[in-house]
Amino acid sequence: METPTREKAIGVWMEKFKVLHPEVEYYKDINGIPTAKYLQHLYREKLDQSVKPRMKVYENGDHRVDRHKIASLYELVIAFAAPIAPEEGVPDGVDNPLNAEFAYFVAQLVIESFNKAYNRQIDLFISKEFDREHIALLSISTVTDGMVFSNAATWYLIEKYCMDHKNK
Repeated sequence: METPTREKAIGVWMEKFKVLHPEVEYYKDINGIPTAKYLQHLYREKLDQSVKPRMKVYENGDHRVDRHKIASLYELVIAFAAPIAPEEGVPDGVDNPLNAEFAYFVAQLVIESFNKAYNRQIDLFISKEFDREHIALLSISTVTDGMVFSNAATWYLIEKYCMDHKNK
């Protein structure tokens, strides 16, 4: 069973992104499931099937999935599920760059929320060029096992770079 808290968080992320992009219209549902619930379901499915089996299992049977993998998986799930409807006049199935931008936005929010919980303030901005290239990658990405881990490493490096840069 999905946790309503996670679905609620996805709804909050959707609203925050809509503030930045008022033109955004989300699908009410995807595959007959309300959008936030579907995104959380897909995240959980990929987490259980693709991520956890490759993680270290601790003595208590727990898999500790770090914030970078969580951010990476949400980012890829959102880019793949494409919850933002295309603008009027654009046929369904045509890549919508706003989905990739929304996915990137969510990954940043996930990492920022973990840092806030640890009383760390880290600006994750690297450069406009990096943002553009990462969003372009998300526009063509699908959720593959290797991609989740590779993308998580990218988020780790972004955070590490920004932490080191801030402390200089």
